[in-house]
Amino acid sequence: MIIDTVQVERLYKDLREMNRDNFSREGARALMEYLNCFAGNVVYDPIRFYCEYTEFASFSEFQHDYPEFQTLEQVEEEATVIKIPGGDAFIISTDCI
Repeated sequence: MIIDTVQVERLYKDLREMNRDNFSREGARALMEYLNCFAGNVVYDPIRFYCEYTEFASFSEFQHDYPEFQTLEQVEEEATVIKIPGGDAFIISTDCI
């Protein structure tokens, strides 16, 4: 088995190559920290990360896609929410919604 340590910049670059505006650098960092802290040893699969997680710049942007949610707390009851430090942006695990 080969184990590779992945830096935030590689994750950010790989996610950006799939969709230019889907993840910010801060979002890639928050996702990596989440995966390192809560998911244990994770197979590096940026395609899976791209499909399973979505970054939103704000709750109003999220509501555009998911109008049935009125508060972030409602979202947290249904999905994993990864808050991105320094603003209103957050990432959700889209396989739960």
